[in-house]
Amino acid sequence: MSNQEALQEQIQKLMKERDAYAEALATSNAAFVDKVKEFSIIKRISDSISWSHDKQRICTEIVDLIIDETTAENCSLWLIDPDERFLVLVAARGQENSKPKYFPPASARQRKMKVGEGAAGWVAEHGTSLLIEDVSKSSIFVHIESKVSRRIQSLLCLPIKGRGNTLGVLNLSHPDIGAFSEENERVLQLITDQAGIVITNYFLFEEIESFNRKLEYKVEVRARNLRMSEERYARAVAAGKVGIWDWKVGSWWLYVAPNLKAMLGFSDHEISNNLKDWLKLIHPEDRKGLLRRLSTQLRGQSPVYEGEHRMFHKNGQIIWFFVRGAAVFNEKGQILRLSGSNTDITQRKEAELELQKAQEASLAQAHAVGRAEFATGVLHNIANVLNSVNVTGNTIQEFVSRSRLPQLARAFAMLTDHSENLLDFLTKDAKGTKLPEYLTRVGGVIDKDFREMQRLVREINDKIHLMRDVIETQQTHAKNNQRVAEEDLSKLVEDALKIQMESLNKHDIRIHRRFKPVPRIRLAIASFLHVLINLLKNAIEAMENSPPSEKNLYLELAVEDGWIVLKVADSGEGINKENMKSLFQHGFTTKKYGHGFGLHFCRGSIEDMGGTIHAYSDGPGHGATFVISLPAPTVQPDEALDGTGAASVIG
Repeated sequence: MSNQEALQEQIQKLMKERDAYAEALATSNAAFVDKVKEFSIIKRISDSISWSHDKQRICTEIVDLIIDETTAENCSLWLIDPDERFLVLVAARGQENSKPKYFPPASARQRKMKVGEGAAGWVAEHGTSLLIEDVSKSSIFVHIESKVSRRIQSLLCLPIKGRGNTLGVLNLSHPDIGAFSEENERVLQLITDQAGIVITNYFLFEEIESFNRKLEYKVEVRARNLRMSEERYARAVAAGKVGIWDWKVGSWWLYVAPNLKAMLGFSDHEISNNLKDWLKLIHPEDRKGLLRRLSTQLRGQSPVYEGEHRMFHKNGQIIWFFVRGAAVFNEKGQILRLSGSNTDITQRKEAELELQKAQEASLAQAHAVGRAEFATGVLHNIANVLNSVNVTGNTIQEFVSRSRLPQLARAFAMLTDHSENLLDFLTKDAKGTKLPEYLTRVGGVIDKDFREMQRLVREINDKIHLMRDVIETQQTHAKNNQRVAEEDLSKLVEDALKIQMESLNKHDIRIHRRFKPVPRIRLAIASFLHVLINLLKNAIEAMENSPPSEKNLYLELAVEDGWIVLKVADSGEGINKENMKSLFQHGFTTKKYGHGFGLHFCRGSIEDMGGTIHAYSDGPGHGATFVISLPAPTVQPDEALDGTGAASVIG
């Protein structure tokens, strides 16, 4: 080979090496450019953290970056709703002739997709990416009816993850088969990883914001409650009704607030902060109970100390206090201190006492009124009967109107005793300053009670006309309403029916009697008749709203286990379980205009005769039965009214 040929061969070899190097350099440059673009996209996504806390804006920016920097024809971003397990479309964009084209607003159906449905749903459920080169050959791809979906041939779906969970799906599509490669999948997975960080940060920010809002609200509520509590305490202390104390357990040291000492008429220096001195002011009858409750708390059996006791005022007056205290414990659970407050409840206690006395007087008057219904005297004609009852009723009303309780008398006596210096007494004296309020409050209570008494008396007068049909029966039992004698109970039942017959007939109530032979019994006849009339009246009222065919009154009389038993049953509205417990209590009534006296009087009267009375019912709509039991005398019973003891029915 000549020198010329060798040189030519060397030149060709160098040219081939140059071309190979140029090709390698171009490949490296292309890879470098791809890497730069890849990192540029990731940086732009990362930058979105700093400028936006808007979920829609973040997701739209991610979609825009991917469409601008990749060959994907369409890109959509879906986020998972964790509560409903749905994928929700947040952002979407497509390309046409290299120009951006945003999808029109999707329909409600297209905006949501179940987790597990279609390619995006599959990725959301499994948390792994999915590359489909030809969607026509994939069983996972779900073809949604739209212009976009009809052009899809290849698909790349990648999960967006954060905090260990799949947050959403990035969905890329292209109209060409095989448009996406595994390299595209790798690069885009890096992008979705960064997107996951951005979206996670958004959710974290939302959680922090929500937590801060809740915390601020709690702080605001607590601050408001604290202000209200402080204001209430300040008002109570200013009014002189509440004073605080603090006891160091195991010592005699007891802090007593100056205003609490002032409630007892002492200045701060007149009573030392010593438990012994404080206990001396407590009423002897209450001191033992206080120490017992205190001991219970110190043994850890009660977390809170509560009680009421009396204390002596400097002037000798009794002051009632409600005491409440709570313990302060050390780390070993031992009580270090006991702190609490005393609330002056003297006025409440005095009002309760006056109310109790008024109620006792009211009850005594009510018993008198109840018995007065039959204390009509011996009268010979209807006019005289009505006259007598009206006079009796008017007399009782006048008595109620004129009467004054002893407590009011004492109060007025105080006013009389201080008549010469009345103004000073009412404005400066410890008792006198409380007297107007006391008279107003107690007077209102007494006035209310006596108005009720007057209403009861008027009710007696309103029912006088019922006696017109039973003058003979009334005269028989009214001659001596305190008479105790032997009587046939079946006869008394018939007498009671006569008195109520007008009402029974008016309401079309059928009477069913089943009287067995029973012995005559010694009892207060007028009182027993009053009980029967009350039970019959209640039965009639219980059946007022029943259908005519279902208005039935059942009366049974028999001897059972040494007792004479009378049952009065109706088919009326019945009694519910809750009312059954209070049925015979004074003042209890379910009637709109009832006074709650009748059944209470019945129980008292029957018990005075040595008997019992009780009631039972299967509940509303099932009627009620009242059972009177009286001790049977040890004699042979008389025959029943019909001589056979057979049942009879009167319509």
